[in-house]
Amino acid sequence: MIEQIEKVAIKSRAPILLNGPTGAGKSFLARRIFELKQARHQFSGAFVEVNCATLRGDTAMSTLFGHVKGAFTGARESREGLLRSANGGMLFLDELANWAQTNKQCC
Repeated sequence: MIEQIEKVAIKSRAPILLNGPTGAGKSFLARRIFELKQARHQFSGAFVEVNCATLRGDTAMSTLFGHVKGAFTGARESREGLLRSANGGMLFLDELANWAQTNKQCC
């Protein structure tokens, strides 16, 4: 089954959604797809994995999208978000369903 998924993923230029319960191997498969695509020069950037279950409220937005100095109390310097860090590579949002349930008010 993994071989079939790898074949489809390598050929696809579209975003890929890996769906399954915790512990099903989504992280392993995402990293494997990244490695295969990177070996074929389909990715030039990094593999960035975010455990969305740890993101909370406004800090979640700052973590994902970044912020400029002074944007909020404690923002002493500008910081690039993880979305930009993954530019040209792959952003793997692990436990996204958990984040959506606990952060409905922020989005």
